[in-house]
Amino acid sequence: MMKAGGVPSIDLVDVIDALQRLLAKHRGNSAVFRPKDIAKILDLPQNGYYYGLVNQYLRVLEERGYIEVYKNKKSVKYMITRNSPLWPKVQT
Repeated sequence: MMKAGGVPSIDLVDVIDALQRLLAKHRGNSAVFRPKDIAKILDLPQNGYYYGLVNQYLRVLEERGYIEVYKNKKSVKYMITRNSPLWPKVQT
């Protein structure tokens, strides 16, 4: 997860793993989250660059139909439901 020089790097697998960690404790039928929430789980620096990077991977998941996107004038939020293949199979 770290590049040369100590700069954090992530890929799609990291984002999916963080999303599943977010959902592991979730009890409802759907969850709404922001790129910032995923960045926190991945222990990325809390700034716009990393939020944008996470957002790019979330858009890939949205294009593939795994999650849904909700946009308003101020922010972008994503939603995942139990019907998604990314929803953890075993809830703890």
